[in-house]
Amino acid sequence: MTPRDPAALDTALRRAGADPHPLDPADLPAAAHGLAALLWIHDGPAPRAWTGLDTLPEHGTACLRVSREGRHALLEPLTAAPGDPTHAHVRARRLAAAGSGHRHQSAYWADPAPLTGHEALDAADLALVTALAVADLRAWATGAPAPAGDLTPRALPATRRLRVLALDSGAVHDHPLLPVPPSAP
Repeated sequence: MTPRDPAALDTALRRAGADPHPLDPADLPAAAHGLAALLWIHDGPAPRAWTGLDTLPEHGTACLRVSREGRHALLEPLTAAPGDPTHAHVRARRLAAAGSGHRHQSAYWADPAPLTGHEALDAADLALVTALAVADLRAWATGAPAPAGDLTPRALPATRRLRVLALDSGAVHDHPLLPVPPSAP
């Protein structure tokens, strides 16, 4: 699902110096090969198809995924190089952190229909999510260090954190996230 106003996303990306090319999610990941980066904003829980994008960095394409769960937007780590945390790592870490609630989290993610109504992204939500995502992409593309400021006093690099944005308050919480190491069968 694309944001309701893709023009706002296009404008923000162009202001940051990008040359956006809207893609059909059904054509991914093959359509993303050859692009510098892929930004996917999904107005609902993270789709299972995102795991298929985990190999894009091996082909030279960075990937930034943003989803919405209730009134929280989740900006996943920017996967820019082999070894960066992927969507599969985000899912594994979140399920592990859910403790006994992992069955509920899994069931929530399994529902293919995103929640709608008052929870859906509105224009202001999309502007804030877009600004944060574009800032991460710009910092990655220019090699700039993670900014430290009032919103993120101990900013982590975009490739090593899950950022949770409370859409009702604008509060930003960064959670360190490392790849899940391979384990023995």
